Amino acid sequence: MTKESSVFFPEEMQHIQLVVPYESAGATIRLLAEKDLIHLIDENTGNDSVNKRYTESYIHCEEAERCLNFIGNQLEQYDLLPPPITLASFNEQAQNRDISENELRQQIIEADTSLHERITRTQHLEAQLQTAEHTLAALRFYRPLLQERRNAIQGGESDGERSSAFEMELIGGSSFLFSITGVIDSSKLRRLLYTFYRISRGNVFSSSDISTFDDQKSFFTIWFPTESILRKLMNIAQSYGAEVFEFPAEDSNLDKLENELTNQIYESKSVLRQSYGDNKNFLLQQQQTYWFNRLFYIREKQIYQYLDFADFKTIEDRAIYKGWIAKRRVAEIQPLVDQAQEISGCAIHTTVEFDSVTETPPTYVETNSFTYAFQLFNDSYGVACHNEVNGGAFYCMYPFLFGIMFGDMGHSLLYLIIAISLLLISPKLRAAGGETNDMILNFRWFLFFMSICAFYCGFVYNECFGLPIDFFGSSYVEGTKEGKKVWTQKPNKVYPFGVDPVWMFKDNELTFTNSLKMKLAIIMGFCQMAFGMVLQFIKHYHRRDWLELCLSWLPQMLYMFSFFGYMVFLIIFKWCSHHTPGEDGVNLIQVLIGMLLSAGDKIDKGSESYLYPHQKTVQNVIALIFIITIPVLLFAKPIVEIVCHKGKAHGGVMEIFVMNLIDVIEFCLSMLSHTASYLRLWALSLAHSQLSHVLYEQIFILTLKQYNPALFFCGWAAFAVGTVVILLGMECFSSLLHAIRLMWVEFSSKFYTGQGYEFKPLSFKAAAYKIGSK
Repeated sequence: MTKESSVFFPEEMQHIQLVVPYESAGATIRLLAEKDLIHLIDENTGNDSVNKRYTESYIHCEEAERCLNFIGNQLEQYDLLPPPITLASFNEQAQNRDISENELRQQIIEADTSLHERITRTQHLEAQLQTAEHTLAALRFYRPLLQERRNAIQGGESDGERSSAFEMELIGGSSFLFSITGVIDSSKLRRLLYTFYRISRGNVFSSSDISTFDDQKSFFTIWFPTESILRKLMNIAQSYGAEVFEFPAEDSNLDKLENELTNQIYESKSVLRQSYGDNKNFLLQQQQTYWFNRLFYIREKQIYQYLDFADFKTIEDRAIYKGWIAKRRVAEIQPLVDQAQEISGCAIHTTVEFDSVTETPPTYVETNSFTYAFQLFNDSYGVACHNEVNGGAFYCMYPFLFGIMFGDMGHSLLYLIIAISLLLISPKLRAAGGETNDMILNFRWFLFFMSICAFYCGFVYNECFGLPIDFFGSSYVEGTKEGKKVWTQKPNKVYPFGVDPVWMFKDNELTFTNSLKMKLAIIMGFCQMAFGMVLQFIKHYHRRDWLELCLSWLPQMLYMFSFFGYMVFLIIFKWCSHHTPGEDGVNLIQVLIGMLLSAGDKIDKGSESYLYPHQKTVQNVIALIFIITIPVLLFAKPIVEIVCHKGKAHGGVMEIFVMNLIDVIEFCLSMLSHTASYLRLWALSLAHSQLSHVLYEQIFILTLKQYNPALFFCGWAAFAVGTVVILLGMECFSSLLHAIRLMWVEFSSKFYTGQGYEFKPLSFKAAAYKIGSK
């Protein structure tokens, strides 16, 4: 009886070997790809001397894909690209179509060639039309300027206008003026005109204006006295990327040219419209089979890729495929290979063998739309080994760690609204597809739970945009003592949930909240690390590794609980103890230091370190356990390993002791450093709270007290922007990163090695999903 899939442990894997006749190999791989069954192993990895049998077919598929990509791009440009078909529709069409892969590839190549010719012809027509339009526009820019030049030359100073020395020289020397007209990017016009001026030594006159067909382009006309510099000026203009035209000076020729350009533009537009129509009709024909062809060649390319994973040398006329399959799906293999034999018409049966090997199997944890994001965070740190606890199952704690650092009812409510909105529109996002929408869909539940946890922790802290809310009525009453305002606790009255709002905005607010959040961070850290040690116990028990369980895990638990567990006990015990007003209570740091360094000192009732009866005896026992566990961790496991292997342990005796010494030092020091690392929960929460106070008091309230509407509006805008950018943006991102660190290092290091590799089955569905097909 096979086990059901579990989120707590990777699935049990079975090594499989398929001995497949060449005739049915393709059908076998295709059916396996449709079922996502087997993680195939490439038997030819790193062996360049092996001639792969299906390389040529694989290249043919890539050629067909290249052609289809071009056709798809053109369909998209003409806004004719249809939505991807589903895999069910593809399979149905594949059964009804009777065409070979070679024939289909030939059709696609011919369509690609024909489309290239059509697109090239269309682009040529577009270039002709653009040239004609630019020429006509430049001509219409040039003609008024030409007339102005003529009038200036003929009029001279008769109208009382003083002509330039250059114009007067032209009038006296010649009745004809040479010119060129062009179109250039507006950003280059000034440099071009300056270059003309320097090259001609000032013997040019220019006119320019913004283009009528493109705001980024400008017309220019250059007038010069001699034909000798004509070619030089045209070459300079062309080097700047300008289109240059040389127009005649006679009006009759200009009229004729303008008419010719007008007719040419009209005819070009007519031919171009017809070309667009022909292209569209051709693409409409390709539209009908485009997605089928894309999926077909994705499938064929994948089949040929995996066909070359086989060992072709061991058995003649047989391909041997090796891989891994989930044990619970072993029964699905034989019907598939029988079906492949029937499809291919091969008379030789495929042999299915299940064997035991020494290779490490891949890790397979089945996920869904809800668990995917949690598993992804875990696998980013490291994929679980095939026989260890799956850390991804416990990343549900991650949102709560985030909530402790980001705890604020108001800020988390904004994120909660966003998360609920994403949950409501998720069907539309799923239908739209796309990488961005897929990412949002994968992490929408993550955002939802982080918002819920942050709201809950904000409720505990009693903070809403950094301000307290009196939900249940304060347990303190205001009074006076010696002329000073004091707050006295009501008899038998305790605030039922969270922090009493009376603490906020008092002189000792920071002292109180610091103490509370710091101790909560220590307790939370210890609980999470203790849970990690419990998972380590489950891992050793699952592997039946009694040596690790008794000589490694048990001393580690005693080491952890004897000191750090006792510290957490003291924190909670002190919270539950009654203290008279004004009394600070016992200093827990002194108690812990004294437990280890002053074991002989007496702790009597009334002393500074006294908490409970028989405290001295309990602490001496705890200190003794704490100290004894260190040599047990250092020597017990190596000695037992050496004895069990009769002195012939792998790597030698010295290596066993050295490796164990490294592990013990790492664990003992990490317990202290990891416990201190959890103080980031307090630090980030404190920073969030204090930044909220600063924004409220120094911006919002400060401008409100000015009784100036304009100033208050500016203050409110600054407060809103600061809240969004600093608290909802930077602080949120910081909390995300610190929570990831706590999950990856402080928690996962207690039980998780993360040295496995992912189970990647031969999957047509996964390949099709990349192009949007579902």
